[in-house]
Amino acid sequence: MARIKVTAAIQPAYQHMVRMLFRPFNLKKWLALGFVSLLAGSAGGGPGGRFPCGSSEPNTREIDQALQWMAAHWGIIAAAGAIFVILLFVLYWLGSIFRLVYTEQVAKDSYAIKEPFARLKSLGTSLFLWLAGFGFAFIAAAGILVGLPVGLAFGLNAAGWVQVVAAAWGVIAFLAILLIFIIVNIFAIELVSGVMYTRGVRVLEAWRLLLPRLKENIGQTALYLLLIFAFCIGLAILSIFAAFIVLMVMLIPFGGVFLLAALIGKSAGLVWNAATISIAAFYGAIFFAAYIYVFSCILQPAVVFLRAFSLAVLGQMDESFATVPTGLEPLLQNEQ
Repeated sequence: MARIKVTAAIQPAYQHMVRMLFRPFNLKKWLALGFVSLLAGSAGGGPGGRFPCGSSEPNTREIDQALQWMAAHWGIIAAAGAIFVILLFVLYWLGSIFRLVYTEQVAKDSYAIKEPFARLKSLGTSLFLWLAGFGFAFIAAAGILVGLPVGLAFGLNAAGWVQVVAAAWGVIAFLAILLIFIIVNIFAIELVSGVMYTRGVRVLEAWRLLLPRLKENIGQTALYLLLIFAFCIGLAILSIFAAFIVLMVMLIPFGGVFLLAALIGKSAGLVWNAATISIAAFYGAIFFAAYIYVFSCILQPAVVFLRAFSLAVLGQMDESFATVPTGLEPLLQNEQ
């Protein structure tokens, strides 16, 4: 049985991050890592937003007008919805590929993008199909085990105690399904993708290779999950501060340019219409893209550490999975 000690992987993961990002500091590497990390969806949670809400009652006339407009333009709405779904799947597919590209960047202390993307595209597609299928399975399970009984209890006007039991069951079942979904996704994104990269196998074969190692080390596997949760909470807190700092820094130049453009436009007699709104939306999209990219680059120390930590734990499970120092090398030398 492979000897695993997940806490031993913390120090080598940190040292690998320091060597990779700071010895020496390479701005080009940071920019490449931030780009790949952003597309891979592994840069942590972004800043949350709040939508202002008024205290007045909703205007039923405006709602009716909106519904009439939607009914008259249902084709445009359906087309826009279809395009959005397609773009979402394309981004998710690209993200699955870039997860493997980012794994190679961390494993090899590299910042190449084009060549590993072409080489790992088929494996990334395999990971995408599995993640998408598992996501649909989660939705189906939630619908059957949560939505169906709760909907029947309230839709059929069952007795009060039945509705209470159904609501309680719905909460418990949903939390249980959600927890399973999160844990399996952590294994898939952090460990299975690493096995796919190191062994060059598709996702089902990677699961077949990984599961026996997880079963042999139940206690350490549970500790690994707890550490990942703790690291992610820390990353979320760090992300809040980083997001605020980046926003404040970027608002100075971008805000100045916007105010200058607004003053020039006002003096020239420009008014808000379809053209000016489109221009403002275009530059707003550029600002948002630049913002999340800079945000992703700044978070690279934390993100590289997390990826290196998972790769180190994976290397402890099997020598053929090793890509970075695992932290067990001193222990093995002392035993020899």
